[in-house]
Amino acid sequence: MPSARFLKQHTLALGGLLLLLLVCGPFLYRQWNPLVYHLTLTTGSFAGANYQLVTHYLAPAAHQQHIELSLVPTDGSENALDAVQQGRIQLALVDGGLSHEGRDNIREVAPLFLTALHLLVRRDIYDTLLENHDLRAALRGKTVSLSTVGSGTHTFARKILDRLGIPTSAFTETPCTIHQLVDEASTAAQIPAIVFTTSSLPSPVANRLVRDFGYRIYPLDFTSAVRLNDKAAYSVTIPIDTYSISPNVPDKDITTIGRRTLFVTHKDVPAEAIAQLARAVFEGDFAKAYDPPLTLDQFNLLAEFPRHPGAQAFVNSTLPITQETLQNLSQYIGLIGAIACIPPCIIMMRPYLRRLRRDPFRSVHDYLLQVSLLEARIFAIDSSGSDAHAILHDLRNQLNHLKREAMDLYHQERLDDADLIDTFLAQVGDLRSHLNACICHNHPPHVPSTSDHDNAHQNLSS
Repeated sequence: MPSARFLKQHTLALGGLLLLLLVCGPFLYRQWNPLVYHLTLTTGSFAGANYQLVTHYLAPAAHQQHIELSLVPTDGSENALDAVQQGRIQLALVDGGLSHEGRDNIREVAPLFLTALHLLVRRDIYDTLLENHDLRAALRGKTVSLSTVGSGTHTFARKILDRLGIPTSAFTETPCTIHQLVDEASTAAQIPAIVFTTSSLPSPVANRLVRDFGYRIYPLDFTSAVRLNDKAAYSVTIPIDTYSISPNVPDKDITTIGRRTLFVTHKDVPAEAIAQLARAVFEGDFAKAYDPPLTLDQFNLLAEFPRHPGAQAFVNSTLPITQETLQNLSQYIGLIGAIACIPPCIIMMRPYLRRLRRDPFRSVHDYLLQVSLLEARIFAIDSSGSDAHAILHDLRNQLNHLKREAMDLYHQERLDDADLIDTFLAQVGDLRSHLNACICHNHPPHVPSTSDHDNAHQNLSS
């Protein structure tokens, strides 16, 4: 049974190898065959600053992390959040400070750059505002774009108007998308007199309206009052000459209300994908696109949505290695090493362990020794030349018993050195042949009995 012997001798070694493969195999496989995640992402309008930011910086960095991003347009941050909540889109860059109600599936990856709410007004209205600083009067009866319903800008603009006590009935609302406002084909007559737009600096909408139609930016410098009830509001400075140098637009540093762009995802997106995406955000050029650049301090900011586990895993991976971590790692490696060493140690200890058993004759060597002792006794009888017929029969019975016992243990796979069984059987066969010859040679002569003589005599008489 060569195959059975092979399996018996190498089963534990193969078990140790399989254990190592189970522990190390998945890691090595993932290193050689990384899983590529295909995720959908929205930045709102494709005409916005966030779209340019993602296509120029984030998408290439994500590709290096084995994540392929497919960009999907939406009509603003509110609609983007709803799409992520419903699972129609997996990732989104949205304005912070929006409602959490009914959005339990949304998880935050990280807070990113600040955006600024721009209040763009036509030049003649701006000049009047500089004289009287009456924003309520400036809005009354004008065409105003609060952006489209479903956008973050629309939500924030409505909050500003409510704070100023200006009802929507006081002006003519003319919603315009970012695409409509930046479209070179749009004419001055198609642009509302007052436009609210939210964007990272510089705003594409502000660039177009200042350059082509002479619009100006009016400050919203009451952020501190807003923050009393809205901690998602920030004060943002729009530097002098951001949109024009001659004339200066703005003509000085102005303050407006800002929001922080949030990177959000659906709760069911795999943690590994989010961790890799967070690495692409914070360790690539995306983090350096604006000043100040993004750092891990972003994760110290108050999260507006529950943090995704993948984002926390990324943060943990960037922490410096502590003594406790090294100790845990060394214990883990020691445990794996000890487990891997168990099968080889068992193989090495098998001869010693089997000697501790109480069962006799567990080695073929022991049986070979017993056969050799029988052989020595047979040779001694041959040398004496005595009649030992009964003794030879007894020795043959002992030899047969040894063979049966050894073969039983062999079939039970309880022999240490089963590969010597053929040698044992050959020795038994040779000794049995010799024993049979000795028994025939030492057969006692047949002595005729009295009845034999009488029978012979009768036969002769007849």
